[in-house]
Amino acid sequence: MSTLDAGHKKAVTPAHERVANGLALVGIVWFAAALAWGINGPLGGGHYQSMAATGIAGENMWRFHILGPAWSYSHTAPPPSEFYCHHPWGVFWATALSVKLLGHHNLALVLPAVLMSVTTVVLLHRLARSAWGAWGGAAAVLGFVLTPISIAFGHFESLEVITMFGATVFFHGSVRYFETFKKRFLLEALVGIFFATSGDWPGYLIVGAVLAIELLRLVLPSRFGLTALKAHTRWWVLSVALAALMLVFWVAMFSKAGKLADWLTSGDSRSAGASAPLAEVLASRAFWIESAFTPMVIAIGKFAAIIVVIRALVLRKPVEFFALACLFGATVQYVVFKSGADIHYFWPQYYVLYFSLAFAQLVATLGWFVGAVVGRLNRRVGHYAAITTCMLATLVPAVALVPDAPRILRYARATGGRFSEKGHFIRDEFDTIQVAKWMGPAVPQSATFLVDTSNLSWGWHASWALDRVNIAAALPEVGASNASQPWWLARISTLSQSALTNVMSRARPLIIDDLMLVDTRVGQGPLLGYRIEEREPTWLEWAFISGVQPVRSIRENEFVTWEWRIHFDQLFDFPKAEPKDLEEVRVAHNVAVHQGNVAQASKLRARIDGALDRAPAATFSGGHQLLGARVSGKANPKLETWFLSNGPIDSNAYFQVRSTVEAPLKFSLIPRDPSERDCGMPPALPSTVWRVGFIYRFECPMLHRLGLEHFYGNWVAQTAGKNTPGRTDAAPITQLVSIY
Repeated sequence: MSTLDAGHKKAVTPAHERVANGLALVGIVWFAAALAWGINGPLGGGHYQSMAATGIAGENMWRFHILGPAWSYSHTAPPPSEFYCHHPWGVFWATALSVKLLGHHNLALVLPAVLMSVTTVVLLHRLARSAWGAWGGAAAVLGFVLTPISIAFGHFESLEVITMFGATVFFHGSVRYFETFKKRFLLEALVGIFFATSGDWPGYLIVGAVLAIELLRLVLPSRFGLTALKAHTRWWVLSVALAALMLVFWVAMFSKAGKLADWLTSGDSRSAGASAPLAEVLASRAFWIESAFTPMVIAIGKFAAIIVVIRALVLRKPVEFFALACLFGATVQYVVFKSGADIHYFWPQYYVLYFSLAFAQLVATLGWFVGAVVGRLNRRVGHYAAITTCMLATLVPAVALVPDAPRILRYARATGGRFSEKGHFIRDEFDTIQVAKWMGPAVPQSATFLVDTSNLSWGWHASWALDRVNIAAALPEVGASNASQPWWLARISTLSQSALTNVMSRARPLIIDDLMLVDTRVGQGPLLGYRIEEREPTWLEWAFISGVQPVRSIRENEFVTWEWRIHFDQLFDFPKAEPKDLEEVRVAHNVAVHQGNVAQASKLRARIDGALDRAPAATFSGGHQLLGARVSGKANPKLETWFLSNGPIDSNAYFQVRSTVEAPLKFSLIPRDPSERDCGMPPALPSTVWRVGFIYRFECPMLHRLGLEHFYGNWVAQTAGKNTPGRTDAAPITQLVSIY
């Protein structure tokens, strides 16, 4: 045993080991709690919705007795040509087992990833503590569980999670086998290979790199101090055989499905643009990279790479090569498959496994180095200097990461894992989820649900919530003959006024906020208005359902019915109920204006004015007035802008809200997001039908980014060549609110 290898073994006292182990335990518990937060909540749009795809595929596997993943519901068994064959199927199999045991629940989609991620951290701790001491074990845990991308995607049932889990099981089993040569640890290593090579192609790179290094050790055993050649050879042969067998299996499955060419083509498409200069590519992703890891973690990871290489060359033990194998797999994944990394924020997640191991090696090395230098003067002082160095090298970066951990967790969940999306508007799609859940019992399993996907983002998350077959289709001719396709859904804000009028002339739509639902079995008739009502979650709902979304329910609403009918010239009844919130007060005000009841309109207008921040008030051309703004909701805050109309706007303009981040948060390592972000889309009721004296409200989710964020707006036309309201004082934008 070399001095470098032995130094860290004496770098802590039992008391300090207990402190280090306690910190590791705290990190593991925090990680488990963070990943389990909202574990049974609905999946909105964004990257997280792909978990619903694995759930659908898993249910199809049991329903139709198939091995391959088909992620669309169908009435008949999907042919192999519909199988997804760009990646191994391990993640689908894991979810299939979960839905079989737990049923059709959101919990079944998230639980496998949570269990695998937490197990990964536990095994990393055991591995690092055994190899690099108690503080090395603590560093491995804290480096993993406090890195932003790990917090954001540790619960994500994805290719990365299962592959990192498999690689860690392989690492742990291999080291324990080399120490004891017990067959159960050999079996553990092989199980790890199965998971890693069933998860994603980087699993082959990570496992393959370790096997290549071990082959060199087998060829040159004296150079590496290798003994027990027979046991090592057995491990190597079985590992190579299993990895090769898994690759042959996937190729055979893809070929049987007729998707071999599709698989190869997917690799070409994802590597498109890989010849671009690396510095240019990394610069274009700078914010994503720095917010996923923080500049501090990136700097430590770069420096640690040097230490890892030195340790590998000097010590030449398998455990010292694991971080390099992870670095190799992560780098190939991130650099070669450029188009995938350009659109998937979580693409570099494999670097977390590298950083966890490399950070542990760095801490152990720094402790040894300081202890050796100081120990030349005084052995006892050197001993405590090594302890102190290990402790500080672990705690200083960890403490620096702590403030951002809950922030990044909340922001990731609120955006569905999309973060800033490079300034593009992020729609969470929870309204479609609510409608799908609401409609589910009304749609027989034998029927098909129609969705106008030309204007509605109906993803896997909505299909999972509906739990029925759905297809993309335009509104068919209505009538009793449509019993097999009873319902049709579209997003109103993306339809033109003529399209809206056409639907209303043919059917009797249900207006549910920004969604239009049509019973295709019923002929034309006056529309019915519904609201998706929201309330803040209880603490139990906050913990297990969602802390970033309100609890929603759908109810028929006479205020909505009146407002839509009067704007589209349908027969109406005046609302009889007293308004119970500010939105209904707004409609009640418009009712009073329509009735010519000036006193009632003034009374209701005063209630509205009293609830708004009047600072942004402004007058626009055409006589339209911004009355003010307000922020509503706590779990999912929304920014509302309220306007007094002077009649229709022929450009069908809407008040578009944007935001910029002016400064990062205090005590935060997450850099300022440099992008200007679109925060809202057009409202359901078009401005082409606005009426004089009515009050209208625009609403957008704030999805507040980390830092001091300014929200501002201006009118944007949807019809070219038409006039758009501008401020009468010629100011280009209207400042609305600033949030820190």
